[in-house]
Amino acid sequence: MCARDPPRLRRARPSPQRTFVIGLATVLLGAVGSALAGNLVLLDLARIITGVGAAAIATGGTSIISHAYDGKRRAHAFALLGTIVGIGLAAGPTLSGLLVTALGWRGVFGVVAGVAALVLAAAAFRVLPAPSATSTGDAPRRGFLDLSPLRSPRFLAVALVPVAASFAYVSVLTYAPIALSAVHGQDAATAGLFRLPLTLPVLVGPLLTGALITRTRVSPHTIINTAIILLVTGDVLFLLLDPSLSPVLLVIPMILLGFGWGLPLGLVDGEALASVPAHSSAAAAGILNFLRLGSEALAVAVFGAALAAIIGAQLSNPTLGAEVAAGATGHAAVYASVFRMMMIACAVVTTVIGAAVILLRRASGTPTPNSAEDELPTAAESPTDSTPVL
Repeated sequence: MCARDPPRLRRARPSPQRTFVIGLATVLLGAVGSALAGNLVLLDLARIITGVGAAAIATGGTSIISHAYDGKRRAHAFALLGTIVGIGLAAGPTLSGLLVTALGWRGVFGVVAGVAALVLAAAAFRVLPAPSATSTGDAPRRGFLDLSPLRSPRFLAVALVPVAASFAYVSVLTYAPIALSAVHGQDAATAGLFRLPLTLPVLVGPLLTGALITRTRVSPHTIINTAIILLVTGDVLFLLLDPSLSPVLLVIPMILLGFGWGLPLGLVDGEALASVPAHSSAAAAGILNFLRLGSEALAVAVFGAALAAIIGAQLSNPTLGAEVAAGATGHAAVYASVFRMMMIACAVVTTVIGAAVILLRRASGTPTPNSAEDELPTAAESPTDSTPVL
């Protein structure tokens, strides 16, 4: 009887492949629901379903890549993942606009549903790599919510990098067109094109990182430190936003911010999953994406709310302040002054998070591994639940 007890303590865990497929099916359901929604409430519910599915795809997908590749091929795979994310970031709004013009807003969701259906069909033909022995072998029992990766200083250090980028980069990406309109009077189309220096580096940054990691002695730690420095410098150089100065000067901080965001894309995912036991990779991917997307939403919301509140206070008119914060012209100097103030605040927050990254790396007591050379620890090498994952 005792010999049979240990198996009862094991609990089946959904594999990354299953999580990925469930995510695809959920996105398909949400996209169809969005296309057929008859009112805003139903549309919002369908979008929530789609978001849940997208989170499952991100979690399962990164875990699949981590299990399927090792060495230089793993570094190349995560570099490609970062590039694809960059393409979505750079081309997504433009492509969506074209689809809305050609097919209407319902047609956009129809395209999403079609893509999800194609990938789901491909998954049905077993194009996904099979679960590895390290991801399905013996592992400590976990509850519904596995937070064990958070006990690893090394994992936390890597996971905080996209949080820093959210405050330093995503806020600017969101509000730069409004700033260009309010301060320099640019229309939406001109401001959108002028924002390209923010997005184009995101396309080449991950590939550049992949080449540096696999072909030189540059370490992931060096890439991450460089990215944080670029983010802080880019935020500070947004002091050049002034109605008396040419907006062309803003190209410099935009490029710096673009590379600050783009260089660690993909690399962060690979390093985060490499810092935990193989059986915890899905949990690590979920936590990483939660921190990444959650911090983006928080950064954008806080930035916008603070910007409107401070402008309203300076104009002694909250209603007018909200209009100016939304891009209304006529108060360029006030908007520019407050925007510069917000950029300094973002630089300070990014610096603090960057310092935390460094301290956590030192607390881990191990050098930052090179993704091109290191492989995931196996379940047999994994520490027990009572031991921090280092």
